[in-house]
Amino acid sequence: MNVDVRRVTRDSRLIDDVGLDSVAFAVGMVAIEDRLGVALSEEDLLSCDTIGDLEAAILAKATATPTNS
Repeated sequence: MNVDVRRVTRDSRLIDDVGLDSVAFAVGMVAIEDRLGVALSEEDLLSCDTIGDLEAAILAKATATPTNS
C-alpha cells in the first residue's frame, strides 16, 4: 500500500482515501493491539469510515480498558 501520509487527515476515508482492504483491516487490528494494547473487534473496525472514527474507537477502548500498572 502506497499512501502519502502527508495527505491523510482525520476526515480521510479508510477505504476510499487511504485504500484499506480486508487484509489491511486485519493487519491493522493486530498492529493496533500490538502497538497500542487496544483490542478492537471486527465490528469496531468495520464501523469506522474515517481516520477520525478509528481514532475515536481506539480512544474509547483505551479508556475503557484498565491497565496493569
